[in-house]
Amino acid sequence: MELRDGPEQIVSYRCVGCKHLVTERWEEYLDNDETDSGTTARCNFKGMTIDTYWHSHHQTPSWCPLHPENKIP
Repeated sequence: MELRDGPEQIVSYRCVGCKHLVTERWEEYLDNDETDSGTTARCNFKGMTIDTYWHSHHQTPSWCPLHPENKIP
């Protein structure tokens, strides 16, 4: 890999804004007064869970049937 000056522009797709995305915030109380929390994301179009610790900056999963690279012309 050749190094260069400055940042690189990366184009990627996100699920944010897709009408098939459903998110749910969760929190779990653990031993020793610790808590764990996150956001579960689900694709209702495909019927699959995207991630248990999902964030809006995460890229669209490779299996997304609506991703431009996966659409059949």
